Amino acid sequence: MKQKKTIFLSIGVGILVVSFLIMLVPFFFFKGSTNVDKYGEFNSYCGYSKLLIFPKELDEDAKDVSYYYLAKDTFMDPTCEIYLKCTYPEQEFTKEVLRLKEITGIREDKEHFDYPAYVTMYNFSSSYEYALVMEEEKSIVYVNTQGIYPNWFLGLRFPKEYLPDNFMDDITYTGNPEDNFAIGSIIHL
Repeated sequence: MKQKKTIFLSIGVGILVVSFLIMLVPFFFFKGSTNVDKYGEFNSYCGYSKLLIFPKELDEDAKDVSYYYLAKDTFMDPTCEIYLKCTYPEQEFTKEVLRLKEITGIREDKEHFDYPAYVTMYNFSSSYEYALVMEEEKSIVYVNTQGIYPNWFLGLRFPKEYLPDNFMDDITYTGNPEDNFAIGSIIHL
């Protein structure tokens, strides 16, 4: 009797381990794109944001453009990371900052970031979306993350200095609009 119990327990544990490994397989095949020519082709995007913060297309005069795009529909929730950094000529920089300021419901945040930020999603269902304005450089960093944890084995593909100071510290939805909010979200908690 004890031998049967051990066999069933071993089979159960084996099935759990195999199931867990099968769920992890997609994580090992995550490949994002750094191809700036494909900017704006968000075909596989399945995140909660409407990507209001990002420019519809890249400005032709933008220099020093860095870009990374990853979007996968993973086990429980989508996993997304979009990063774009552009340095603009003076006039285009001013126009882009004005466009950000005019997004309905956007919040300006000088408290949680190393740079002045315009935020459309903050700690909302493990998602963030914002633009950092670097006045001296005339650069703007656009960020969207969902389900990306800084110490996770997938990591982040952009400098951590562009994260809010309490990034993913508490991913619990508190209901307090100062702690968690989203404008233009496709979900509502």
